[in-house]
Amino acid sequence: MDSVSIEKLIYSGLCKWTPNIPIPMIPRLNISGKLLTTVVLLATFFWPTTNPDKAYSQIINGIVKGTVSFETIPDNEFFEISETVIYLSGDGLTAETLDPKASEQMLLDQIDYTFVPRVLPILAGKKMSFHNSDDELHNIHTYSKGRRRNRNFNRAQRPGSTFTGTFARPDSILVLCDIHSQMIAHILILENGFFTKASTTGTYTINDVPPGQYDLTVWNEWFGEVKTTIEITDGQTISVDVTFPNTP
Repeated sequence: MDSVSIEKLIYSGLCKWTPNIPIPMIPRLNISGKLLTTVVLLATFFWPTTNPDKAYSQIINGIVKGTVSFETIPDNEFFEISETVIYLSGDGLTAETLDPKASEQMLLDQIDYTFVPRVLPILAGKKMSFHNSDDELHNIHTYSKGRRRNRNFNRAQRPGSTFTGTFARPDSILVLCDIHSQMIAHILILENGFFTKASTTGTYTINDVPPGQYDLTVWNEWFGEVKTTIEITDGQTISVDVTFPNTP
């Protein structure tokens, strides 16, 4: 067998090398015969194919899931477990690390003299739409309740019309129609995209949560909110069940 250099073996793919070692720095040794076979075998088994630093630094996000329940159910036709919002807050959770669903434009509709949905969580700074699907005039009157309040507005809305708006800061917004008093909605403006609403049975899932310690808040129109601290590690799935006590 003709002699061949280590460098040629590397470029031909017969030999592997650690990427953070420049090829020009590898000694240009000539080897042949049985010694060549031995070198190739040793390189295949012992030399890494990827950068070890990159491999060990890879972070695998986790999942937070659970069930929301209530000790008592209010006697109110508008109560729905699915109108409960679950969201995370804390360092490392920003608008840039949001769930793709949270970046979609949100819609608050008016159907059969009812705001749909009754509870709408959105991301702060994202545009949302208000639409009137009814054949009668409505109006959108907002009441900001947060510490850093967003600007309130009171705007008539003709049948079939749509307008857009943006709430810049995290907040809790009460929405009323002054023409029809039974129409009530709540808009929760949140600081990151790690939020969801409960299912009709109270279950929820928040995916792609980076490792860390966070506050988990469960919000409900009738019961207020319950907070708990959670900690999730690399690639972990944790279960956090929350029960609301009796109505205050």
